[in-house]
Amino acid sequence: MNEAEKASLFICSYQLIPTNYIKPIINKPPAKPKLTLQQLQHAK
Repeated sequence: MNEAEKASLFICSYQLIPTNYIKPIINKPPAKPKLTLQQLQHAK
C-alpha cells in the first residue's frame, strides 16, 4: 500500500468514524485493517 492509498484510507475512515473514536485509532491501528481495506475496495 503506497502513501496515497494510506491517505485515502485514513480520509474514508475519518469520514465514517466519529471524531471521538478516530483519535485512539491514530495511536492504535484497527484490529482488522485488511477487512476495512476490502470493504473500501468493494465500495469503489
